[in-house]
Amino acid sequence: MPKINICTVVTGETLAEFRQNLQDIQRVSDFVELRVDYINGFKPEDVSAIKEKTTKRAIFTCRHQDEGGKFTGSEKERLAIIAEAAVAGFDHIDIELSAIDNLDRSRVSEGTKIICSYHDFDKTPNYKELTGIVDQMRAKQVDVIKIVTTAKDDKDVKKLMKLLINKAADERMIVLGMGEEGKITRIIAPLFGSYLTFASVGDSETAPGQIDIEELREIYGQIDKSAQIMANKLPTEHESTQPADRLDEEALEEEYSGPSARTIQREKAKRAPQGQTKGGLAERLKSNRGFVRSRRQPTIKIIDKTKKDG
Repeated sequence: MPKINICTVVTGETLAEFRQNLQDIQRVSDFVELRVDYINGFKPEDVSAIKEKTTKRAIFTCRHQDEGGKFTGSEKERLAIIAEAAVAGFDHIDIELSAIDNLDRSRVSEGTKIICSYHDFDKTPNYKELTGIVDQMRAKQVDVIKIVTTAKDDKDVKKLMKLLINKAADERMIVLGMGEEGKITRIIAPLFGSYLTFASVGDSETAPGQIDIEELREIYGQIDKSAQIMANKLPTEHESTQPADRLDEEALEEEYSGPSARTIQREKAKRAPQGQTKGGLAERLKSNRGFVRSRRQPTIKIIDKTKKDG
């Protein structure tokens, strides 16, 4: 199973509470989203107080109420906070598609990845609309594309996963569904190539359907264990492609059981010279007949090459 990035959300109503929560969550998570829009009265000069406590990979996010966040100040004030975070050296900054043109790229710290995000808290648009939104984001030349919508049914989940299936192999894309129906996407999206999935700790949930980090880790642990068991049951390359010149009656009898073994015995008895109970069948099969084998369906089919087609 590929390495999965689980990003844990950090919130807090005051700067002091947020910093304490950040410290606690970083003990159990190596990737965090800093939702500073939850902090009452957060200002650009407060960014440094968050940065000095950030010791793990982080996404800096200040989401306005219109985009499902908690920030109640003006858009000018919010953009000033994001601009300050852009020069502070966070690993990622999140800015919405509707606001991306207001970001001064020249001031973004080297090494900081820009996440361009789109949220729909009412529905999941049709697939054509979704691809149109993704194309708009690609045109902005950002580092990570993020699409989060509200999933109402299985069809919505399939539309979201289709975005991941059809993305370029090296493209960073976050695709998730909110709500009860979208919860499954928070588990399977990374398996389809999503850059990360989000998790919560305690009551830090910031979107409908977020799963607690420990529960999510347990789920991935079970998936990984099942995948390893299945992998161990698959035949090795040597087992599945045994050369014809190494086939002999003993090998056939050892590998096959039930009706197939009885078929071999009947063929041996029928074809062996009188008084001879062993030998000869394998050589005749190899020299005069085609030999078709299948591990999944252990039967032996003898094709007579001497007969003409039709």
